[in-house]
Amino acid sequence: MFDKKENVGLEYYHPKQNEPQSSVMDSLDYDFSVARYPDSSPLKTFIDSYIIAVKNNLDINIFNCRFEKPVLASGLVNFYIYLKGISPLDLGIFYIIDGNHDLKKIFYEVMQNNKLPAINTNTKVQFILKDFEDNSKNRAIARASGDIRKEIKVLYPEVAEFSFMSCLYVFIYEDIHAKITADSMYLREIKEYCYNAVKKHDIDNVWNRDNFYIRVDNYKIYKEIGGYNYFNSDCMDECMTV
Repeated sequence: MFDKKENVGLEYYHPKQNEPQSSVMDSLDYDFSVARYPDSSPLKTFIDSYIIAVKNNLDINIFNCRFEKPVLASGLVNFYIYLKGISPLDLGIFYIIDGNHDLKKIFYEVMQNNKLPAINTNTKVQFILKDFEDNSKNRAIARASGDIRKEIKVLYPEVAEFSFMSCLYVFIYEDIHAKITADSMYLREIKEYCYNAVKKHDIDNVWNRDNFYIRVDNYKIYKEIGGYNYFNSDCMDECMTV
């Protein structure tokens, strides 16, 4: 338990060795988002109280919260809020909560009765809002991608390349692209194969056939843009969705 008499600085929040760290990539953020503080930690007491207060006052469900000090020399502490059943965009927030917001207000109200080590009203706290379901979905996709990459070109020889971002991307050889994309039954077969591969890694049961999809594009476009650069272009959103 934290002793208020101890001289504890913000380094208290810096990740210790072997502790999970946050990531801007959802698939790499999963372990951080599900990690829980020990029952004896003042952080757990605070977070439990915060989650209840947000639910009671805003009717917003929170899966978990985490603190992190990203750089040892920084005076900044990040407070991650992982939403459950709602997207940050539903609250008009993309990533960082700018300006005044009830989620911030409740944080400081809860802190009045649940003191945090080295944090007071003058501490720079950055509030980051994330969707836990997105984390879990992207984790499943990232894990499944290794399995799919080993097999998909053998099972479906029309596939020239395979990749993933927030969903799975299948790139068809240029000379048969038009034929394959016109064959809806064949595309559904590829999609079903990908779905089954993802479900094997879907530990939170967040994927189902209604919300699962793949993207299909011409390998020529992917190759000409330059592989990974494809995912920094408009093409990644303009290609076919199956």
